[in-house]
Amino acid sequence: ITETAMMDARSDAAEQLAEDIPTLMPRIKVDSDPGRADVTRNGTFVGQTPVTLQLESLDAVELSISRSGYGSWTQSVTPFDGLRLRPSLERIK
Repeated sequence: ITETAMMDARSDAAEQLAEDIPTLMPRIKVDSDPGRADVTRNGTFVGQTPVTLQLESLDAVELSISRSGYGSWTQSVTPFDGLRLRPSLERIK
């Protein structure tokens, strides 16, 4: 086996490994009905809906979505890459 062939085989193996390993820094999309609601992750404000969050790990996080005049939504979420959330907030009468 030539050195070039060995390097090609290593490159192919590395590419396959990268495809097989689950994403360790998942991106999740958070939206709401109605939109422009505040989003917090573990108690820290991270933006308004719609927002895409890049998480540091696959560990569960507490997400809260709130907007003035509406009830809030809070849930513990175990993220995975491509997760999409879109809860409906109830209008407060």
